[in-house]
Amino acid sequence: MARFGKVIVSQWNGSAEDSKAIQERMARDLPKISAEIDMLVENIAARVARLPPEQLLLRSWWEFAGASVLPDRKPERSGGVDADARICPECNRLCEADDRVI
Repeated sequence: MARFGKVIVSQWNGSAEDSKAIQERMARDLPKISAEIDMLVENIAARVARLPPEQLLLRSWWEFAGASVLPDRKPERSGGVDADARICPECNRLCEADDRVI
């Protein structure tokens, strides 16, 4: 498999039966995977709903401003949270508790 920008090129060396079995397995697993994604999205939405909106806005503004002023700067990471993003303690606590939130 190779990737050229947005284009992914791959070659299948399996038989037609193998291909059919894989497609059947993917079709069978789709509802389970979709339910898992939905559960994760609901979990994230519930966490974000508990955060103070004005502090979220302030944090977002500073992240945007920092990216605009210093576009090549890579943020330092510490415990799943940007070292510079210590504006909202509640945001940091939730993000440190679950890295999937970020």
